[in-house]
This record gives sequence, structure tokens and C-alpha cells, in this order.
Amino acid sequence: MEKIKDIVISFIVPVYNVEEYLERCIDSIINQGIKETDYEIILVNDGSTDGSLDICRKYEKSLSCIRCYSQKNQGLSVARNTGISHAQGQYIMFVDSDDFLEPNKVPDLIKTADEFDAELLFYRGKFYPDRHEITNIQPFEIEKVYDGEYVLLHGMKVSSVWGNLYLRKFILRVGLKFFEGISHEDIEYNYRLYPHARRIVFSDIVAYHYNVSGESITRTSDSLKLQKLMFDDIDVAANVIRYYRDSNFSMSLKDSVIRRMNSVVVSMLLLPFRDSKMKVSFIREILEYSCQRGVYPINGRTLSWKTTVLIPLLNRKKIYLFLCKLFKQ
Repeated sequence: MEKIKDIVISFIVPVYNVEEYLERCIDSIINQGIKETDYEIILVNDGSTDGSLDICRKYEKSLSCIRCYSQKNQGLSVARNTGISHAQGQYIMFVDSDDFLEPNKVPDLIKTADEFDAELLFYRGKFYPDRHEITNIQPFEIEKVYDGEYVLLHGMKVSSVWGNLYLRKFILRVGLKFFEGISHEDIEYNYRLYPHARRIVFSDIVAYHYNVSGESITRTSDSLKLQKLMFDDIDVAANVIRYYRDSNFSMSLKDSVIRRMNSVVVSMLLLPFRDSKMKVSFIREILEYSCQRGVYPINGRTLSWKTTVLIPLLNRKKIYLFLCKLFKQ
């Protein structure tokens, strides 16, 4: 296919078994009021076993700005990395295939990003179908330029990639990729990416609808998968801590983010006291894996003094396991 030139924005859509939602997602991107020559939709079929690939191919044939890439099932991270490698737009927007965009909002996002020469532009979203509150609200002034260190030190809620418009040159300059094989990979990615940004802008534009009920690759109620999420949280904490400790970021930033990650680990270690069904054998596995990844015993503080004071107790493995057993009796 001949290379499309002068693309303003690339929409990267990972696709896995979402035939129920996919057409709505793609249509919401098409219906943004952007000229066909100014955007591209990159559909990355991640080994779907339903009719998702057929839907992708149908749209690819209907519009020249839509391209479909198919790969064996490897997860969201690989799909997003594939999308980035093929993207040609000035900006990149990640859209989950069971979500959809508010009509005609992306041009406003692009206009704002252009006006402030933003590397990252935050926008807002809504949950659906059972909740409609606004999400991704950040504690910063609208349409003012910040840098990554400042926002991370002043209450930034590190969120999923769907809440950001990314300058592609910025992504390529930093050169980071999504970590493969874990959940919450986009939060882990953003923790590594944000401190490199020099021009972050926040918008109050509500542009995104986030599905809280779809059976997608990022949401599950299955107990085994939820256990996997705990292992994945360990990976996120370990990756972020290692990245910051090995970086040239300021000591204040390193300390702040490592305290956030320690809070994640402490919260996970307290789960057995909130879930009496969690087996002690599984808790042992979590501790062993945490040791392997270097986040246990916990080194340093958390964000709260209340959980910080628990660290010496949690770090006493035998006492911690004894208390877990005692709680389940």
C-alpha cells in the first residue's frame, strides 16, 4: 500500500474478540469530522477467534485510511507496540476496541495540542453503561503547560493510555515500549514516559467513553485471572522502581514514585485480610515472586504514614504468614 502522507493523527486500536463492540468503536473514530487524508486507523488484530478480523478487513476495504495488521495472540502490549511501529501521524491516540469516542471531539484535542505545542495532552472520559461520571480529572489548571516531574510530584493520577493524546515524535524520542505479558501495562508505560515530558497540557474536553462491563482483554472477574493481576502488579511496581532508581531523575521524584510503588505492594499484602478466601499457599507464592522481583522485603516508605508503620511487620515473613493463617481460622 502506498504510504499515506501528512497524517495528523493515528488511532491505534488493539482488537481481540470484540465483534460485539468493534463497529461502534471504528465508526466513532470515523465520525470525528476529520478529513480522510488527515487521519489513519491502525487496527491490530491480536489473534481474535470470533468475527473481529472479518470486521477489520471490511473496514480496511471501505476506507483507504484504515489499515489492518494481524498477529498471533500476544496481548495488549504487543498490539500497541505494533501499532506504534506502523503509525505515521503527528499525534497518536490509543482507543480500546470495546470503547468509543464522543463525536467531533478529537479536532478540539488536536487544536489544543497544537496551540500549546504539547507532547502530552490529557482529556476526560465517561464510564458506561451503568455509570456516567467524568473520569481522568487531574488536579491541575486547564490549558497550562507543565513538565512531567512537576505533575508527578504534585498529585498526578497516572492513568491508562486512552486518556492521553501523544505527540508521536515524543514517543519515538524517548524510545520506550509497552512491557509485554502483564496487565496494567499502560500505567507502567506512562510512569516511565511522563517524567521525560517537558510540555504536558490538561484539557477539560470529554472525548472518550470507557466500557466498564465488556469482556475485553483488560477486564475480568475470573478469580484465576485476578490472581494473575496481583503478579502483574508486582511486575509493574518492580519495573517502575528499577527504572527510577537507574534514572537521572531528581531524588525527590525518585522518592515520590518509589513510595507510590511501595504503596501498591503494601496494598497487595493487605489483601488477604480483606479476602478470607485467599489461600495461604497463594500468599506464599506472591511473597516468593515479590522477593524474586526485588520489591520484598519492602525498602523505604509508602505514601501514607499509616501503611508505612506496617512495613516492619509485613517484612517479617514468618510473622506475616502466621497472621494470615490466624485471620483465616
